[in-house]
Amino acid sequence: MAQIALAAIGSAQMIMQGIGAKGQADAQRSMYEQERKNAQIAAASDEAARRGKLQDILSSQRAILGARGLDPYDTQSLTIADKSKADAEADIGGAKMTFLNKAERYGQAAAYAKWQGKSALTGSIFGAGLNLLSGSIGQFSGGGVAGPNAAPGPGNPTAGV
Repeated sequence: MAQIALAAIGSAQMIMQGIGAKGQADAQRSMYEQERKNAQIAAASDEAARRGKLQDILSSQRAILGARGLDPYDTQSLTIADKSKADAEADIGGAKMTFLNKAERYGQAAAYAKWQGKSALTGSIFGAGLNLLSGSIGQFSGGGVAGPNAAPGPGNPTAGV
């Protein structure tokens, strides 16, 4: 009976450790998910700022052309504006991809942390079950119920038969 009690205590301890590990993994997952959201917000904010800057540049170009008495909408002026737009779009796209890649890495880290938590808890439950099973087997095979090779005595009148 003592072996089963010790196995039960050990099993409870294993499960508590699994619950603790899952809690830590859940906290880490939550942190990574927040960082992913922050990176997505930063991507949108950076894109908006860069697009605002592009509009300022295009407005300045039109103002300079107008101040010089040139038509800001003639072919040559529009070619300059188109080049400015293309350069800015490439810059915006590259910066956005950097932020979104960062967000994706945080998302993957969050998924891994979630897996770690589930794995820790599942492992502790299986470990506790095996611990209880071993305690039960130990109780019934070596301590209390005589096996076929036990010495004859008051607890085992059929030993050796």
